[in-house]
Amino acid sequence: MIFLSNKHIEPKRLIISGMMRSGTTLIQKALSAHPEIDIEYQSRTNQLIGIKKLFLEGLGRENYHVLSHYNPSKGYKFQDFFEWQASQEAACGQIFSGLECSDSLVVGVKEVLAEEFYPKLLEEGVYCLNIIRDPRDVIASMSFGHGSEFTGKPRPVLFDLRNWRKSVHFSLRLKESDSFKTIIFEDLIGDPDKVLGKLFDWLKVSKLPAKHVDNKMKENKWNGNSSFGNKRPFDRSVIGGYKSILPLSTISFIDAVCFPEMDWAGYKLDNTELDIISTIRNYRDPFPIERDEFDQDYSFSPNNIDYELNRVGKNIFHLNEEFFND
Repeated sequence: MIFLSNKHIEPKRLIISGMMRSGTTLIQKALSAHPEIDIEYQSRTNQLIGIKKLFLEGLGRENYHVLSHYNPSKGYKFQDFFEWQASQEAACGQIFSGLECSDSLVVGVKEVLAEEFYPKLLEEGVYCLNIIRDPRDVIASMSFGHGSEFTGKPRPVLFDLRNWRKSVHFSLRLKESDSFKTIIFEDLIGDPDKVLGKLFDWLKVSKLPAKHVDNKMKENKWNGNSSFGNKRPFDRSVIGGYKSILPLSTISFIDAVCFPEMDWAGYKLDNTELDIISTIRNYRDPFPIERDEFDQDYSFSPNNIDYELNRVGKNIFHLNEEFFND
C-alpha cells in the first residue's frame, strides 16, 4: 500500500496463469524486474487447490488433478464453479491476502492452470493475464528433455492438450474485459519491447526497455527454466523446437485435436493435408504412462476418441459455447 500526501493508493492486483510450460514463469520474472511490480511465484497454489477441492467435494467428486479439466465429462459447468465461489467469500476472498502490504503499484501471483478462477477474480477487480504458447512446444517441453523435473512424469498427451485448450477458451471468452489480457508466448519472445510495453501501459506503470528487464533478471540470477538446458530470457531458439523433438505422429495428433484453438491463437498446422479423423483414431502416445491416475489408453480410449471426433468440423465459437455450457 502506497501513501502519498496522507492518501493511500491500493495497488492493482494481478494473477498470471496459463498452461504449464507456456512461459508463465518468464512473464512473472520479467514483470517482477520492474521496480513498481511485485509478483509472487506460486505462493497460492495450495489455497487454489483447497478451494477447488471444497467445490468438488460438494459434488461428491474426488479428482487427482484438481485444477485440470476432465473431458468429456467434468461433472459440472464452469458457471457452476463461478457461482459457487460467490457463496464462499471467506475462502475465495483471501487469495490475495497479504499481497496488498507491498509498496508496489502492482502486486500479484503467478500460478498455472488457474483459469477457472479468472471470472470471479475479474468481478473482484483483479487483473488477469493469460499466456498461450504453441501446444507442440508445450508438449515437447513437458514430456521430453528435462520436462519431468518441472511437471513430473509424463501424462497422456491428450490430457495435456485438453488443459491447453482450456486456456485458449478462457482467453476467447474473456477477451472483451478491460482487466483481462492474453499474450502469445512467441510474440513475447519475438518482440519483448513491444509486448512488455503494452503490458506496462495496461498496468499503468512506467515503461522499461526489454534490455533493462533482461539485465535485471540476470542480476537476480534467473537462468530460465527450459526443459532443454539453460536459455536466456527471450531466447528465440525456444520457438519451434518441437520439430526436432516430437515424433511426427505426435505433431499430427496435436494439429488434429487442437486445430480450431491453434488457428484462433495464430498457429499454423505442420501438415495442411492432414487426415484429422484417421490421425485421431490411430494415435498412440510415444511413451508409457507411468501414472496410476491414468489408464494407459487415455489418449486413444473409445470414449475419448468419440469425444474428439465429435469436435471435428466445428468452429472455435461453437466449441467455445460447448466448452462453457456442457
